[in-house]
Amino acid sequence: PHDIYLPLAVARIDAAGRVTPPSSVAMLTADDSLGAMPDAVPREVIPHLFTALDHAPDEAGPLVWLYPFDEYHAMTFGAEPRLAEVFFGDWLIRAAINEGLPLNSVVSTSNWLACADQSQWRSRVLVTPVPDAGTALSAALLAHVRDGGQVLLYGPTDRADTAWHALLGLRQAEPVAGEMTLRVAGEVDAIEAGALATVVRHDALLSGGPLTETTADDGHYLALLDTAAGVRVAASVRGNVAWVRGADTLTLGKGAHLLGHPPTDQAYPGGALLRLALAALGWEVSFTKVTAGQRVPLTCMARHRGGWFFSGYVPDTTVGLRLRLPLGAPLLVGAEARLVDGAALYHPPRAWHRECRVFVEQAGGVLSCVEQHSGEIGIGRRLLVGGLREATLRFCPETGTADQVQFIHNARYPFIQDTRLPAEREGEVLVVRGVTGQVLISW
Repeated sequence: PHDIYLPLAVARIDAAGRVTPPSSVAMLTADDSLGAMPDAVPREVIPHLFTALDHAPDEAGPLVWLYPFDEYHAMTFGAEPRLAEVFFGDWLIRAAINEGLPLNSVVSTSNWLACADQSQWRSRVLVTPVPDAGTALSAALLAHVRDGGQVLLYGPTDRADTAWHALLGLRQAEPVAGEMTLRVAGEVDAIEAGALATVVRHDALLSGGPLTETTADDGHYLALLDTAAGVRVAASVRGNVAWVRGADTLTLGKGAHLLGHPPTDQAYPGGALLRLALAALGWEVSFTKVTAGQRVPLTCMARHRGGWFFSGYVPDTTVGLRLRLPLGAPLLVGAEARLVDGAALYHPPRAWHRECRVFVEQAGGVLSCVEQHSGEIGIGRRLLVGGLREATLRFCPETGTADQVQFIHNARYPFIQDTRLPAEREGEVLVVRGVTGQVLISW
């Protein structure tokens, strides 16, 4: 099912800031050795396909890739080709997605510039290569950051406006490539036995050029590289702007897969640094592993009718998934979660797809969010949230239903004499504070 849920969670955004859904979906059929189509195939596929289409994104996801389509065209076919940067940019994002970065919304830079003044971008993280100095894109992104918006940049900064260097605490130094040692502030994932390797073998040809960024002050840096020529910065987060250079180890091979990554006990997985930088911006998607070499899940976060829809593929189901967003720990409908340091810990199956409308902040505990029968005229849905302890609960109502939502404390059927909890409004989100026990959310 992940081959259905993950692709159909992708959102393409046009120049008006609207999601443009797929106009058609092509399915590769699976027949037996005689060319027959067993009835089991459509029986298995059709329900998942309908569910994925019913939950198709109708707005941008929390992470939006500003893809430099026009810029890459000029860098490929222009008078001064920069093919190494074009290759590197796409390869780094591929590695980041394979390392669990929940990136599934995309807009071209020209389309984004046409709608950059829209308020929706204030609640998204814009992911994009470092823009060239003096460009309209660089100016618009700087204005977005000054206005409080979040940006996750990646790639070399040698052609960037000095304003980005100042924001991130960077300055240019002697170019460096080859083998180096990585020092990371904190852990990207929790590993019971062993640790990720600290070795990085940076190939300038495959990684957008040599490393030229070094520290400009005594401030905090997310990841540093020790090289023969001194320290180089691999990642920096300052306030609402983050940057990852993209220092990685790539291996050359023969056949269809020309490039690969060494095992994580031999070289650090460079794509994981984008997820670490994202966590520093308040969006944690991390994993609990027994050993460092275990493969991590792929994750998607899509938005539909005001709700959040999480999808994933888990190649190793012993790996746990930790989620903590600016709204709090997400409680997936029909699942239980253990809170660990403010994050919801799940152990999802191989392929999964869950709705989420409830986010919680509290000190530890096990929480649940379960669908209940409506049982009352005028009520369309009910969610029962349990395990709350002096919690702050945030609820994302379905589009157009915010005025109909009721929060019933420790509800008892038929819900006539129960206590209704007052809710505050934070934009489109409804908030209930200091609640213990169960809350039945009805609308």
